[in-house]
Amino acid sequence: MPDMNNSPHPPTDDKRLTLYEEALRDASRQLEEKVQELSLLRRIADISGHIYDLNIFSKSFIDILLEETYAMNCSLLLKTQDEQRFYLKAARGRSDDGSFYDSDIHTETTFDIGQGIAGRAALLKETLLVKDATEDTRFELRYTRTPIGSLLCAPLLFNDTVLGVVNLSHHEKNYFTENTKRLMHIACGMAAEIIGNALTHLRNEQRFRAMFEGVPFAIIIFDSEDDTIIDCNQFTEQCFGFTKQELLAFKNIEALCAPGEEEKIKRVHETQNEKKVHEISFRKKNGELSICEVTANHLVFEGRSVVRLSAIDISSKKEFERKLYQAEKLKSLGELASGVAHDINNMLAAIMGRVELVRKNIALLKQDPHSNAVELIERHIDIIEKAAHDGADMVHRIQRFSRVHDEKEMYQVVNLAEIINDALELTRGRCKDHDVQFGCTTDITASLGSLRPVYGNAAELREVFVNLINNALDAMPNGGKLTIAAATENDTVRISVSDTGIGIPEEIRDRIFDPFFTTKDIGSTGLGLSISYSIIQRHKGTLTVESNTGNGSSFIITLPVATSTRTEPKERDLPAFDVRKKILVIDDDAHVSETLAEMLAYAGHSVACAHSGIEGLEKFSADTYDIVFTDLGMPGLDGFEVAQRIKEQKPQQTVILITGWSLSLDSEQLRARGVDFIITKPFQLKQVLFVIDHALTPTSSRLP
Repeated sequence: MPDMNNSPHPPTDDKRLTLYEEALRDASRQLEEKVQELSLLRRIADISGHIYDLNIFSKSFIDILLEETYAMNCSLLLKTQDEQRFYLKAARGRSDDGSFYDSDIHTETTFDIGQGIAGRAALLKETLLVKDATEDTRFELRYTRTPIGSLLCAPLLFNDTVLGVVNLSHHEKNYFTENTKRLMHIACGMAAEIIGNALTHLRNEQRFRAMFEGVPFAIIIFDSEDDTIIDCNQFTEQCFGFTKQELLAFKNIEALCAPGEEEKIKRVHETQNEKKVHEISFRKKNGELSICEVTANHLVFEGRSVVRLSAIDISSKKEFERKLYQAEKLKSLGELASGVAHDINNMLAAIMGRVELVRKNIALLKQDPHSNAVELIERHIDIIEKAAHDGADMVHRIQRFSRVHDEKEMYQVVNLAEIINDALELTRGRCKDHDVQFGCTTDITASLGSLRPVYGNAAELREVFVNLINNALDAMPNGGKLTIAAATENDTVRISVSDTGIGIPEEIRDRIFDPFFTTKDIGSTGLGLSISYSIIQRHKGTLTVESNTGNGSSFIITLPVATSTRTEPKERDLPAFDVRKKILVIDDDAHVSETLAEMLAYAGHSVACAHSGIEGLEKFSADTYDIVFTDLGMPGLDGFEVAQRIKEQKPQQTVILITGWSLSLDSEQLRARGVDFIITKPFQLKQVLFVIDHALTPTSSRLP
């Protein structure tokens, strides 16, 4: 993957997420292929003990291929003694009920090298895929219990010599894929090694040793009575790093195991003839661990009872699985957060709408000189509104985290002292509950000095400080002192959040910013510090930690001061409407629909509400409306279906979609679904009125 950080034109969040998605899909595909390869290798390794009964080995190998590829027929041809022709050694088929049956074998029937597709595969020494047997001139049609639509033929190559050919067939055309071809090549390559070595052993009386050394996995033979290692193959030396002499010097097989794994070897003894796969960690000579899939078989070797242990190293596979699992956890968390966001946004929409309506009523109350509660009410409303805005920003951030949001971050010049004070206010209740729960006292002091403004997102920075304060409280179950100190040093703002708590052990200090790493109870996600670290990085700052076990911790944030004095644009006056419009609001959440209706009524419009898509369409059909608002996420008919049905009845009808979801559709796709404008939850009065004003302006365009 290219280095996106050093690119002269860094990709957007959307492009970066697309790259990550593509990388994840590619990684998942590679993992599936590797798992399938390992399954084949392990299963073939399990039957390698039958190689001296070639009939059993051939049938077992055919069964493995049929099971792994879901083919309908499989046959194995071997060379005659004069090595000029092939004879049919074994053939198996699959019945309609999925069971296997033996095909008739005529030993007198032979095939010339080069004859038919199997002979051609032997001649070319390569695996051949026939996607349509009826169209391929190389294929000679012959009678089978099921018709042959596609065919896969692979030679058994041993030291560049063709020992035989394996054929797979299926009644469907184009059934086999390039991935099946690759697996067939791998399986036949390993089978050829086993068969070739076995044939060599039979010919030169060194049968066991050649097969023993020819397989691409570790084989260890140890005494079944005292577990003493008797022999091993060369691949064992390569796998674990010990020489054969060093391995034979081990007291027993348990000495090769990683600490704590000794009991697993004993269980191998108990299940050695059940073809059960064990996962055991062994120690390498360099101190690293090798995680292996292990099978064991009982054999008689040089006149003594032994156990033959076959081990396939899956360390890289396990590491790959761990990384993929972590990525999958992030994906799952994003999907969960995206679903929760819809319900949260419904609540926020009602809260923020009510806040603005209350403000309008307060303006009327101010005309009454006897009212002394106005200032207190306004102060509480400010706090509610700020919390609602923060909640909305957090939801949008969660949606971006779940890969469904593509809007650019809204950064501006912000006052850090105000943000830190807000964080202290938001965590005041948590601090009080903490002290009551643990029967302790926590002193919090803030020395903010004269801080220069920084450029960033106030809600995100507020979340960072809330998280650091909560972490500090968790680190002080017996109470203590939490100190926030801030100062401007040249062109950098430096803030430290320090506690007198339990501190962070040195061995985990480098991991505390990793996703999902946590030392807290099972209810903790381990994402808090990771998200905070990412936020500070996005603000072109740093987040570091200084800590000693038992002596507290200090989290230090540095941020560049704002180089611009840019502020938010001056707020425009709310539009006034000369003509009273008829508006239909469709939303299954009564709180949202009523809030939106009151906002519209405040602006002088006539509003009707419907609480489902079906009810909305009924009201639309029974009356005439200038504008229709419809929620997206509704049971039965969703907002897109409602919009499309409305457009079918009246193509020029203005439809405004309300949604708490972050849509990934472009303007053209939205227009195709009948949507003219979009309002995202939580919405504000000014946002609603400006959209209506835009919709009613004759020269206005619809979605850009």
